[in-house]
Amino acid sequence: EKEYPSVRGVSQPQNDFKQDETSCDLPGFYYDKEKRRYFRIVPGQNNNNPITNTSIKRKEAAEAGMQLSETSRKRSFSAIPKSLASLQLGSLQNVGFTSNLRSLKMASLTLSAETDFTTVSRDVVASLGSSDGIEESTYLVGYPRKSIAVGSWATRAQRGQRGCMIRAVSVGEDCIEPEAVVNVHPKHRVVDLCITEEDNQVLVTYVCVNTGDFTGTPYTIVSTSALAPHPHQELNARETRELDLDAAWCCARDFYNHRTAVGLERKIEVFQKESSQSTVLQTGKENPFSLRFNEAGNLLYGGSNKGSLFCFDLRGPPSSNRVTSLHMGRGISYLSLLRSEEAVLGSGYDGKLFMVDLKQRSMLHQYEGHSNDGMKIPLSFDTVNDMLCSTGQDRVTRFWQLNVGEGSHNPIAAVLAPEQGQQPWSWYSSSWSRTLGRSALCLTSGIKGYMYV
Repeated sequence: EKEYPSVRGVSQPQNDFKQDETSCDLPGFYYDKEKRRYFRIVPGQNNNNPITNTSIKRKEAAEAGMQLSETSRKRSFSAIPKSLASLQLGSLQNVGFTSNLRSLKMASLTLSAETDFTTVSRDVVASLGSSDGIEESTYLVGYPRKSIAVGSWATRAQRGQRGCMIRAVSVGEDCIEPEAVVNVHPKHRVVDLCITEEDNQVLVTYVCVNTGDFTGTPYTIVSTSALAPHPHQELNARETRELDLDAAWCCARDFYNHRTAVGLERKIEVFQKESSQSTVLQTGKENPFSLRFNEAGNLLYGGSNKGSLFCFDLRGPPSSNRVTSLHMGRGISYLSLLRSEEAVLGSGYDGKLFMVDLKQRSMLHQYEGHSNDGMKIPLSFDTVNDMLCSTGQDRVTRFWQLNVGEGSHNPIAAVLAPEQGQQPWSWYSSSWSRTLGRSALCLTSGIKGYMYV
């Protein structure tokens, strides 16, 4: 069995004299229990360890995430109760029997497969021109219906030039394997991507921006490509658009009407299929950080850098089609609609993770413990297991119950990737078509991919 590093408890230092219980609450000072010394909570006052309230909260969240991960790992060795007798005997301490079963089920997720994306196939070398061009995973979204995920990896050329590679990953019964390379951009980085199914083809839509001041290179590229059934078959490229002046943050695909929406500076452009014409939706002084079409394609939901959750009705004229606007915090960077389309899940900055009732225009659930201070981090959910999953900026993947209870939800389990030096990206589902009905977590970190079942 693989040895895992133990999580060190953060406790008060043991000295010969009794530490004053109130000394840790001195105004303007922070007591670091590991280093056993005080630091001023003023940026720049200590060059070796500048402490701010934000850094304190981030450190505490990271410690809590590691402790939750260690607790989940230990609970995975416990047997799941087989009958209500466990509840009657008092061995279950939480509120509900079902909640405990779900919690134990998530805690029992174990690493079953690992893949190195730099050495598995020759098409990486052919696409990049170098076998060591891949540096780290930078994004991942899943499509369980076809048992695939699509992610982006940062690349670096011999001259130090940063770029990206977009690639599909298949999630099998007991394996995670690389599939076709969607595209390689030696001078751009992916900021968002999504997966849809149109005309019996799986399409990948992504937007990437320039990583430097390269003359003659478009600043933003928006592309939609069809995934090939096998990694060595050529991809059927559908659409590619180059935007010279606009910065971009997000994209969305309308599979019903075959349209692509791109979030640009203070506006959203909706492009028609195989046409240069577009509809411009103004967002005022806000930049759209996330976009999502409803199933019919007539409503477009979005989240902004200032925390607004808005909706555009695309059946009306562009000048009067903003029908909903709610303020949910700061930097709503990812949205996902529930199938009923009565609620939307959102992820934002300052650790914001929430569910909003679209009819009542009010907060339904808020999920505590998420760590995000300025990244675009996807979330995944599973209505069968009533589970929400998201990786935090502290590199801990957490699970919450999606709908049970009201108000705030604390995480019930967590997974810490073996490669802790890189930011992980994850997607959880019980509906992967090739896992024979088993729940599985697909996770990428650095140059490797992992599968937990």
